[in-house]
Amino acid sequence: MEKLSTDTLIIGAGPAGLAAAITLARTGKDFIVIERQGAVNGLAKTHEFREGDFVFRTDTGPHRFFSRNQQLYRFIESLLGNRWIRVKRQTRQFIDGKFYDYPVNAVQALRNIGPLRAARMLADYFWAKIKYGLLRRPVRNFAD
Repeated sequence: MEKLSTDTLIIGAGPAGLAAAITLARTGKDFIVIERQGAVNGLAKTHEFREGDFVFRTDTGPHRFFSRNQQLYRFIESLLGNRWIRVKRQTRQFIDGKFYDYPVNAVQALRNIGPLRAARMLADYFWAKIKYGLLRRPVRNFAD
């Protein structure tokens, strides 16, 4: 096994890892990017399967980018140039027979869950704050 030496080790060649690498490269810093998979993309990857003459593609993660951080948008645009495509889309999640906007629209979410479920959620939240915060009960498992 070859020994490598660097000032900065970036684990993962997804969007965050590559953004870190580009930022370091622009400042002339020394770094190494390591990626477990054979290709970059992180979770935004399309897998291709061939069966005879047919080609099937499936995604393992989002191919959409959302942020309210305009500096981040400018950075991505500087990377992609004219390959950056802005498409107005609506992203929603379908939960218990109702659509929820993403990013979350609080008014819509409250309307969808209803006042009784919202009250129960609020009560659970405050009970957890008391139990695990004020009374300092240890969190030992997922149910806690």
